[in-house]
Amino acid sequence: MSPNELRELAQQVLPLVHEAGGIAHSYFCSQALNIDAKADGSPVTQADRETEECLRRRLAALGNSFGIIGEEFGEEGPIGSSCGLSTRLTGRVPLRADCRTGLAAGAAAARQPVLGFLWAPALDTLASAWKGGGTSVNGLPVRVSTVSSLAQSFITMGSLEVLQRQPWAQRALRLMSSTWTCRSYGDATAFLELLRGHCDAVLEPEGHLWDFAALKILVEQAGGRFTTVLGQDTAAGGSSLATNGLLHDEILRWIRGA
Repeated sequence: MSPNELRELAQQVLPLVHEAGGIAHSYFCSQALNIDAKADGSPVTQADRETEECLRRRLAALGNSFGIIGEEFGEEGPIGSSCGLSTRLTGRVPLRADCRTGLAAGAAAARQPVLGFLWAPALDTLASAWKGGGTSVNGLPVRVSTVSSLAQSFITMGSLEVLQRQPWAQRALRLMSSTWTCRSYGDATAFLELLRGHCDAVLEPEGHLWDFAALKILVEQAGGRFTTVLGQDTAAGGSSLATNGLLHDEILRWIRGA
């Protein structure tokens, strides 16, 4: 798809992202929010299900031949061969008490992300990008930072509990001590900070295509780099390392133990 075609697609999808994000936001700090456990033990709420159902229904109404992949209801349609849309409500447990929750929606052609949105309703912050069109936050162009020294860098990581399960966990912990500072914002907040140059790298030890598809194109179009933690150039590799690009290879060397 050309940049013009992607811009038109973004204009079609954006109102749906706002609508679905509004559903999630309606549960923000709500006593009506119930957190259940799925078969694998991971949490799920009615906000997750209702948000994804809304996007699926509204996309079908557009009349486009989208394939869709989402965390709650799986794959539907031609994901691999045409344009697929991934959906993910990030930070479903924080939805109960803080503002880190965001809706990530990304379009991919042959599983390569080409368009992405990250909508954090409680922060009134929307990041959007498409291939060849750059990244914007609330309509203003953004770029990643220019920090090139690990010793001066600000890195954020996802769950330490999940990190500890990884075979490279000890190397990642040593990496933390080599930075200027390392915090764990998690979820939508960390990537919004990276896009705006407020932090320099985000490491997520586990995730799926629906977690990362939108984030990959957002980071890349802001001038950054996005791979798995072992350096694979994919949003479907089970983990993610997103950086300003300048620090990427050095962080990979730490994690690989090279």
